[in-house]
Amino acid sequence: MGDPLTIGELAARTGVPASTLRYYDRIGLVPATARSGGQRRYDAKVIGRVRAVTLCQRSGFSLEEIGRLLDGGRPWQALARRKVEELQGQIAELEQTKALLRSALECGCRRLESCGRAAHLATLGRPRQASLRTPSGAATKRA
Repeated sequence: MGDPLTIGELAARTGVPASTLRYYDRIGLVPATARSGGQRRYDAKVIGRVRAVTLCQRSGFSLEEIGRLLDGGRPWQALARRKVEELQGQIAELEQTKALLRSALECGCRRLESCGRAAHLATLGRPRQASLRTPSGAATKRA
């Protein structure tokens, strides 16, 4: 598998600053495999874990949530299901925004606000109504 990576080598291979990797080590998210001469050393397989942390962060996960997901802490499945629902909502909003922009580009209007194809622009960015679950499990709408 090769020699263990220094923190600088891991930073270079993942694009994550060494200071961030030190923080991840301190909180137990990406622990160093060993130390040599006072320097952290990482097994090459930790590259995948760092990339997973980065991807999850970009998707809106907190570091605590990422730790639970990657370490299989309870209840990671419930967390994963909730995040899948959140991501589906974000994807839907992004698709809506993409469609709006494409339509406006095809129209040729000088201003997006005055584009007839973008008439529903005012509805974008409004907070979505979140459903709440009652103790019986029934869904209600938040006002």
